[in-house]
This record gives sequence, C-alpha cells and structure tokens, in this order.
Amino acid sequence: DITSRVDRIEPELNDFTPGDKRDTTSPAAMSETLRALLLSDVLSPQARGQLAEWMRHGGVTGALLRAEAEDDWLILDKSGSGNHTRNLVAVIQPEGDAPWIATMFVSDTDAEFEIRNEALKDLGRAVVAVVRE
Repeated sequence: DITSRVDRIEPELNDFTPGDKRDTTSPAAMSETLRALLLSDVLSPQARGQLAEWMRHGGVTGALLRAEAEDDWLILDKSGSGNHTRNLVAVIQPEGDAPWIATMFVSDTDAEFEIRNEALKDLGRAVVAVVRE
C-alpha cells in the first residue's frame, strides 16, 4: 500500500486538519487493505479469525451501516473519527452471497460530529440498498 500513511499513534493521529496528509489513506487503498486482511491469506487463519471476531460485534457501529443490514448478514466493520472526519470500513456478506467491501469517509469538513455521523448513516443506507439489489 503506497497510499496509506501512519505517521503518529493514538490519540494524536485523530488530530486532523484539512490538507494535512499525515495519517491518511484513500477509500481504494483501505478497501484493498480490508480485502487483504479479511478475505485473503495474508494473515494466518488464526490471526484473520481474531481480527474478524474483533470487528464482528459492532459496539460503536451498531447504529451505522449495521442498523440497515439484515440480521443474518455478516458485518465486519470499524469506524473512526477525529476532528473534521468520520469514517467506516466494512466487509458485508449477505447470507449465501459473496462479500462486499465498503469504505466510507467524510472528511475535510467543519461540520459537527453529529452531522458527520448522520452523513455516514446515509451512506450506510445507500450501501445496504446496493447490496440488497
């Protein structure tokens, strides 16, 4: 991945200023990373299973994309936020279907967290609608 950058550690990496390239990625790069980690053999089966287990529960993400998905869909997701940002990455797999990958980023905005969160919910509804088709 020649796009993603990790320049700082938590919690400093959440301090984002529009135009700052530190600690950034692109939706395409994140999609490929998610695919590699959860849907390929880059990780050992045990490590891949542990990562999936951590992402399966949706404690923070339950009101986002998960709220729109069917109960029997496998959803592995992780959200993030900082000042000026809100994002969600997910593997979505309807029962008996192939997995989908979604990366949703809301960035470079002065909007309050609640507005960014609502934008992410709207994007999640749109993603689920496409997966249902």
